[in-house]
Amino acid sequence: MTPGKNIHRLFVIVFMTVLLIPLAQECTRLIRLAPLDGAFVPAKKPLLSVSAFWNGTYQDSFETWQNENFGCRNFYVRFHNQLQYELFHKASVDNVTVGLQDYIYENQYITTTFGEDFIGDEAIGNVIYKLKCVQDTLAKMNKTFVLVICPGKGTYYPEYIPFKKPTVHWPTNYEVFTDKLKNSGLNYIDFSSWFRAMKDTSKAPLIPKTGSHWSVYGSMLALDSFIRYVEVKRNVDLPDLQLHGFTWKTSNLTPPDEDVCVSMNLLWNIRPLPMAYPDYSFGDATGKAKLNLMAVSDSYFWIWNDAGIGRNCFHRSEFWYYDQHVYYSDNTPEGNALDLDDVEATKNNDVIILMATEPNLSGLGWNYINDVYDRLVLKKVPTDMDKRIREVETGIRKSPEWMKSIVEKAAMNKISIDSMIYLDAKYVIEQQDQKK
Repeated sequence: MTPGKNIHRLFVIVFMTVLLIPLAQECTRLIRLAPLDGAFVPAKKPLLSVSAFWNGTYQDSFETWQNENFGCRNFYVRFHNQLQYELFHKASVDNVTVGLQDYIYENQYITTTFGEDFIGDEAIGNVIYKLKCVQDTLAKMNKTFVLVICPGKGTYYPEYIPFKKPTVHWPTNYEVFTDKLKNSGLNYIDFSSWFRAMKDTSKAPLIPKTGSHWSVYGSMLALDSFIRYVEVKRNVDLPDLQLHGFTWKTSNLTPPDEDVCVSMNLLWNIRPLPMAYPDYSFGDATGKAKLNLMAVSDSYFWIWNDAGIGRNCFHRSEFWYYDQHVYYSDNTPEGNALDLDDVEATKNNDVIILMATEPNLSGLGWNYINDVYDRLVLKKVPTDMDKRIREVETGIRKSPEWMKSIVEKAAMNKISIDSMIYLDAKYVIEQQDQKK
């Protein structure tokens, strides 16, 4: 048998194997494959009916479902992603960039580091003015407001960003915010500058190589600092965060220290930095102050929330995640912010923090600032129109395509993202009313 025929037969065998393995897996499910990571709505297997078959909806739905459920699909997706990463140093997932030495960035951290999402001095000044008015109003009610700025990976690890810095330097929202905050009288904690100051002396990474948030270790240092800050501002004694030691990991990191890497759905994860995990507890609460905490925050608050800040350090906490979903430290079921009242919640808590990482400074507040300013400071009574606009605003924030347009228009008009969302929502309502 000639070598040419052997190669031909080998090719046929390999080709048929590649085709038959998925079919065999689909029929038997002998191989247990890990599910893909990420947020998506899985397709449902359609029910066959005469009408659906003849109008073609069944075929379309079945094709969509089949594309997500054929045998070995998860393996082939991960194999494709691994090839993309190994050959082209790219991530096969939207909004992620693989940087130098395999440091991974979500793109918004690079965008904000270069000032490409800058909303302008006037818009930032307006946000700080409203927050100072809110703080003063809450102080008269014996409540403490604090703005917490969390570190961004782009400013913490600028040396690994794979793009050249623009020759024309644009101001960043973080730079202008912190400059204006210095003389504003507003209570604030700048963890971004603090982390960068500790970068070369820290015992462990404060921000991971393979994740977007502050590390578990860094977040615990920040939590300890925050507790002490509240104690000084309120002149109270809270249960202390006690650190007893550390456990080190070089793989299978504790979330969220490799959250972005996991979202890339590779066959094997990128090698991370050695990460430290604190062994901690909270001190005895006997005789300590019992304060209620409200946190309006992005995902950076999750680690504090999971650490038990509400049930161990404060009397109770409620976490308004992007001012959309509400999570409580007691047995209260989670809620939808549209069905609740963030201003009334503010009145029922002792310490209120507005917490955001650097990329989210362009849209700081997520409706909350305007709500508390209008109702607590200006004493406005919400109308039916206000409620309708709020519902549309929530829909805008949940739409990635719409939000991309919002960011572009806000930068072009030099206004905050929050203001641009309001204008778009108001326009939608006006168009609906005109059609009626």
